[in-house]
Amino acid sequence: MLVATDEESGRVAHMREVVGPGPSPRRMAAQGSPDDVRARAVATGQALSAVGVGLDLAPVLDLDDGPAAGVIGDRSFSADPEEAAAYGLAYARGLADAGVASAVKHFPGHGRSSVDSHRESSLVEAGLDQLVATDLLPFQRAVDAGTPVVMLNHVQYSALDPELPASLSPRAYTLLREMGFRGVAMTDSVGMGAVNRRWDFPDAAVRAVAAGADAVLATDGNHAVRMRDGLVQAVQGGVLPEARLSEAAARVTALAGGDPVALSCLDVDLPQLAPDAGSGAGSGAASSSP
Repeated sequence: MLVATDEESGRVAHMREVVGPGPSPRRMAAQGSPDDVRARAVATGQALSAVGVGLDLAPVLDLDDGPAAGVIGDRSFSADPEEAAAYGLAYARGLADAGVASAVKHFPGHGRSSVDSHRESSLVEAGLDQLVATDLLPFQRAVDAGTPVVMLNHVQYSALDPELPASLSPRAYTLLREMGFRGVAMTDSVGMGAVNRRWDFPDAAVRAVAAGADAVLATDGNHAVRMRDGLVQAVQGGVLPEARLSEAAARVTALAGGDPVALSCLDVDLPQLAPDAGSGAGSGAASSSP
């Protein structure tokens, strides 16, 4: 079993009583160096690992310099793409140093939307070239470094699919894979209003996996059995290709330390976060088209 939590430090800190209080990512970047952030993340990872947590749904790589209490706000390290990448990767590497995997989020970048997707959907109208030069840059850096997990958000993008949130959009997952990502692509919680007001949990799970998700997050575990049954029925009914479900299951099994071949007859090789920062920019995003 792979146990995950949200421990970003600052106001999103579900394990605060275990790891202790900490500054927001924005404050971390303002007051310290990437090495300082990495050291703090090591301590956080050690505390999480000690209680059995193997995956932290952090760090946030979104760009934001707006009000601290905004949807992203001070959860963002910086509005500068390079700075957000440097500090975010430092946090992810610190967790990895302690044996905890990280999930960078919220692809392809939530910073341009001020709407809270916990409640409703929103549309970002930036062109793909704009996204590549700004919002996508930290994610490209993370992919190049070997991040094992990327979380997709529930924002709609005119450059990708104006009708579907990124978490359910095949074009969003295609873009992520074209950037070179080989790890586990997961959704933000499908219980959030931007998705749940349109699709019930089982339908959202099927749509997400069919689009390219390997893991579907639901903050209410009571829906897990319904989601599982929905996936099985979708395969049996020809709505969801069995090969796509097997691929997703293989990646998640490998992330959890299991044998993907025994479960799905597929062998997968998940990326591992490189220990040191790399300077090379990725080539995938700049040439991608939805």
